[in-house]
Amino acid sequence: MALRASSGTATARIDSVGLASPNEEGIEKGEAALLGKQLHLEFGELPAEIRTLLSGAQLPDLGRWAERVLSAGSLAQVFDEPT
Repeated sequence: MALRASSGTATARIDSVGLASPNEEGIEKGEAALLGKQLHLEFGELPAEIRTLLSGAQLPDLGRWAERVLSAGSLAQVFDEPT
């Protein structure tokens, strides 16, 4: 993974250890917040474990869950992986 020289040492450190960029983290946070709001409107108050799951989720999971919320009849149908 290459270091970027332009935007300072914090970004260079983030890139050097392979962590998400600050921009990607912001996108994940925003998508998690929006999905949380949609889930709350559809299913009511969210359990703490679901809020925790959303706050630590990455973009691929958030996208998959966001698609499922459109047709799910329960939280389990949103988050349970098909076997």
